[in-house]
Amino acid sequence: MQLTNTELANLALLVSAAEQAFMAGNYAPPQEVASQYTLLETIYGDGNAMFGWVLTANNLVVTAIRGTERPIEWIQDAEFLLDNTPYGQVEHGFNLVATSLVVGNVPLTNYLAALQGELVIVCHSLGAACGTIISAQIAEQRPVTLVALASPKVGDAKLISHISSLPNLTSYVISNIRDIVPMLPPGEVYTSMPNIILLDPTKLQELTPPRYLNDDAVSDHLVENYIGMLDISVFDAYNLGYGYNPTLISTKAPSGVAADLGRVLTSAARDITKL
Repeated sequence: MQLTNTELANLALLVSAAEQAFMAGNYAPPQEVASQYTLLETIYGDGNAMFGWVLTANNLVVTAIRGTERPIEWIQDAEFLLDNTPYGQVEHGFNLVATSLVVGNVPLTNYLAALQGELVIVCHSLGAACGTIISAQIAEQRPVTLVALASPKVGDAKLISHISSLPNLTSYVISNIRDIVPMLPPGEVYTSMPNIILLDPTKLQELTPPRYLNDDAVSDHLVENYIGMLDISVFDAYNLGYGYNPTLISTKAPSGVAADLGRVLTSAARDITKL
């Protein structure tokens, strides 16, 4: 499926909504989502945590997988061990979460592969790593479009070569040039997906009022920032300005999560500068 920046931004809104729903403890899609899509299933995993939704509209099936929000997920993100697969090596923590994702008692990969319609998986951060692994498995059976925002590296060069060569997989791998997470895990064994779409926040900073919070590793990683960089009109239409408020972390996530996230990103920055 070919997607414009505006379409990518609107898909990213679904991830933003899923992250907010998780943190609020209200797992139903908000009215802005429910007015455009029908909920098929809610996705759970990793100790029965809510990870997103499977939604449909007309012949389109969209799976939205949220990013990291809990301290335990950052611990898993930071394991940086490798599991062997027939196609190469995959990062252990990401693979662990990806394989835990279910709808009901059915693995998410199996559920999505059996659905009718045009399939899109949109995902952010840890969710993007999981979405990449899941999309590759589904692409062995049917066409799928992957929209991966702020994704860390999921495996070694052999695995990435296999994923990127799958004829049934269309991928949009999108990174903010200031975001540290797409540079993780550190080390030569881990490889990025090819043809990454790089976003530059400079124009957002120059707007009046500015739409970007400067010099903050957490803000550089927010999906709301990605939406603004893809299409500022989508950002403005959905009043996402809270995403650029210095008090965001205290309102969107518990302070403990923000502190863990900040520590991981700060540590990652130090590791990357040593490479």
